[in-house]
Amino acid sequence: MFPLDWQHNSIVDGSFTVESDRAIVVQLGETAVESKIQHLQDFQFTSLEEAAADASSMNAVMCAILSGDTGMLTLLAESRADMNRPMYGLSDLGFYDTQTLLMAATKSRQDPAVLTRLVELRADPNGRARTGLSSLYMCRSPGHVRALLEQRADVAHSALNGAASFAGPDTIRELLKHRCDPSDIGTGRYGPLHAVALFSRSNRHAVETARLLLENRANVNARSTPHGEFLWECRKARVQVAVLGFANSNMMTRLRASMPGITPLGYAALVGHGQLTKLFLDYGADPTPNERGDTPETLARRKLWRLICQFWMFEDKIRSSAAFLAPRVASV
Repeated sequence: MFPLDWQHNSIVDGSFTVESDRAIVVQLGETAVESKIQHLQDFQFTSLEEAAADASSMNAVMCAILSGDTGMLTLLAESRADMNRPMYGLSDLGFYDTQTLLMAATKSRQDPAVLTRLVELRADPNGRARTGLSSLYMCRSPGHVRALLEQRADVAHSALNGAASFAGPDTIRELLKHRCDPSDIGTGRYGPLHAVALFSRSNRHAVETARLLLENRANVNARSTPHGEFLWECRKARVQVAVLGFANSNMMTRLRASMPGITPLGYAALVGHGQLTKLFLDYGADPTPNERGDTPETLARRKLWRLICQFWMFEDKIRSSAAFLAPRVASV
């Protein structure tokens, strides 16, 4: 699981182990929002123009986007609000520095009409974050794809990676209709099969999405090829893993250390997704090692080893608690 998986599984449409829990959690969310609304007067803007010019991270435009209020967006634009202001300071919410307001609309799964209105108000459909990614990469629905392409967003094969990571097969189909090639990694660091495998534990559509990509000739044996500054981050992670050990390194360090040369099968093994592993093998995946020499089997064993270690630690805690409580229970 990744730190921001909650963003992709909201309390309204996410999966609950016990379905009846949903209503209770939704009620808690509504109570929290209502308590915040009571303090709206604390913003203390003297005029609409002042609010529109606010340069803070969670400004008026961002609030209008997250509430899906196209009328408010129009009103703010008439007061000269900037629809292309990059976001800063909202990384804890999953909106990373230099990402655009249009990206906030896609990532927060707003109605396509919000995207269309933003572009009509001069938001750049091809604006990019410092990572080089555009809003099309961050689409969460077929409607998002259609809305952006109707507003002349540039089509890139790498958009499939974003949809494979966080959306579902319907979004993939829409991109395939516009000739996105699932076998073309191009200048990207990895392909859509890598993406769907890496985020498979938090995307309930992962297996269906992977099957659709494979049916459309995605390369099941494609190898990840990080380059530039990110390649150096991967090399740094390899050094950290060599010093601390794979099991003692954090999740992001393990992922980066394993990335150069890894295949989709390797990622499926690394995150421990059995169904995807079987699917890739059924489509002829080879157990090719990454540049560190880790085979998918090695990565799977390490995943299992971590789970076993966690179980042992939990078991030791139980035994310690039992030993501590036993004399007291006996004396009752």
